[in-house]
Amino acid sequence: MADSLMPHTLSSETLTAWLRLSMAPGLGPISGRRLLSHFPDPLAVEQCPPQQLAMLVPKTICEGLMLARGDAVSQQIHQALQWALEPDQFILTPDQSMYPALLRQTADAPMVLYAKGDLLRLQQPALAIVGARTATADGLEHANDFACTLARRGWCVVSGLALGVDAAAHRGAIQAGPAGASTIAVLGTGADVVYPRNHAELTRRIL
Repeated sequence: MADSLMPHTLSSETLTAWLRLSMAPGLGPISGRRLLSHFPDPLAVEQCPPQQLAMLVPKTICEGLMLARGDAVSQQIHQALQWALEPDQFILTPDQSMYPALLRQTADAPMVLYAKGDLLRLQQPALAIVGARTATADGLEHANDFACTLARRGWCVVSGLALGVDAAAHRGAIQAGPAGASTIAVLGTGADVVYPRNHAELTRRIL
């Protein structure tokens, strides 16, 4: 991986500030972006006195930011940082080069992404294949075949690891073999949780 694409370019203080924002109760991606429009970076939010914050954001968000400075969130941040010390596990923020560029441009781009595996996959041309959890046999076959063909032609297949079409798409992309563009699973759980549980082997193959 080229040095310019290495994910670990943030100071620990800045990464901690991003994590604290992402864990603040009541602060979502859109309200978080509005908040950051008042500051040069998340670290400046971290260092902002409560009285000044109260003049910039609604009361509920200010209260959430104050709660995020407490011990409970600090412990969660510590756990996240420890998780990212494991091989091929990463925490990405919008100011890092490996954060997907098109995702960064959306109005509700996540303040933090937790990723496992080969980060270079995030830079490839990608196409999503998603569908019913209770798909027909023909539907599953079509999803598998489409994904395999697309992966062989350089498209990284993105899906959600769910039952049905999602799993078929992941399997099809893997079926394209080492020369294929592979697949990315976007999870609705934490990156340390496999759901559904019977997709543990599929998760292993994706990684």
